[in-house]
Amino acid sequence: MDEPGNHMDVLALQQLRSYLQNARNMSFLMISHDRELLDACCSRTLFLRDQRLYSFDLPYSAAREALKDQDAQAQHRHVVEQKEIDRIRSSAKRLAQWGKTYDNEDLARKAKTMAARADKLADEQTFVSQGSGLDLALSGDGLKSKTVFTLEELHIHTEDDERHLLSCDYLVARPGDRIALLGPNGCGKSTTIRRMIDAYSNPSDEIRFNPQTRIGYFDQELDGMASNQGRFDWLRDQVEAADETIKQTLLHAGIAYQDFDQAVGTLSGGEKARLRFMLLALTRANLMILDEPTNHIDLESREQLEQQLIDAQATLLVTSHDRAFLQNVCNRFWLIDAQQLREIEYLDGYYEFLTDQSPTDQTGGSAPGTNTTESTDSENDLLKRITELEELISADKARKAKFQKPDRQRAWQRELDALWARALED
Repeated sequence: MDEPGNHMDVLALQQLRSYLQNARNMSFLMISHDRELLDACCSRTLFLRDQRLYSFDLPYSAAREALKDQDAQAQHRHVVEQKEIDRIRSSAKRLAQWGKTYDNEDLARKAKTMAARADKLADEQTFVSQGSGLDLALSGDGLKSKTVFTLEELHIHTEDDERHLLSCDYLVARPGDRIALLGPNGCGKSTTIRRMIDAYSNPSDEIRFNPQTRIGYFDQELDGMASNQGRFDWLRDQVEAADETIKQTLLHAGIAYQDFDQAVGTLSGGEKARLRFMLLALTRANLMILDEPTNHIDLESREQLEQQLIDAQATLLVTSHDRAFLQNVCNRFWLIDAQQLREIEYLDGYYEFLTDQSPTDQTGGSAPGTNTTESTDSENDLLKRITELEELISADKARKAKFQKPDRQRAWQRELDALWARALED
């Protein structure tokens, strides 16, 4: 199986995982960048790296740690061996100089013998991996404001405008938020992102950006990368940056000088993805919208990307089916469920919900973590939520009119009415 989970949503991945876990008398070889899938289904891990194969009788995460330990040991041995090689070569050089100065053939022969020994040790020196050879170096400029963008009374339809996909009452992204956009395939995630990209150039009342916002967009389809231009020229046409800055960005990402002119259209999916990340680094966006950013990059680069995104000052809006990636990177979670875009409190509840039942856009149910009647499991919880909603409405109405949020009041009131109806029914 070559990347079986690349285009699967959470439900399909769960079915694949269950099938592989329950299969009997079947061997399989799977290439995958999905850490959760590898850990759940595989008992042996092979790393193909540096034109070598490393084998561990362990699931991926444990094998990754074992490989790191092996690399650390190899690095230590390499350093010790290099010190001995340097010592022998220094001695050989000194003897050769003495043999020449004193016209002593015996010293000259010893010098040659020692030099040959040093060369032999160098040939047999412990190999040290170069790793992925990639440093994504993603960073952005922080935005000094209370909001980055706002979604209010938003309605998203298919591109032909024939089908309603979702609505959103009110959501705000603030500087430093790293937001996961969740939902099964076909619910409208990519359409919502495209609508936001369009609204950045064509202002809308439904999608409002802070005037200081600079967007960086990673498109999972890697559109516009069939160019015959080389890497360097392609980047120069995409961003306003000094040639030296572009050159250093390419070198920092592990691209050799001789590969600067390789045509972008001939690059692999992973190489194109890395070039996109270099573009993001050069634009220094303070809002990065990333649509399936991990689809084309290897596991080591994914781990590196996670750290880069956490360290960057940019606000993030991310779609991904990589559970580990979302868990490690994101601190807020927005879910498209029952044709509504709303915030949920935690990621694990979303996955637990999906493994127990199908998405609820046909039945009208709701995922856990959302403040709806379905998430109120007991009478005490129900009454507590009613009290919270009444306090929220009262507090908002007490504010000056220009600071009130009528749309949020309406949403709270709808939920309150539904909860009271349930309480009276019970």
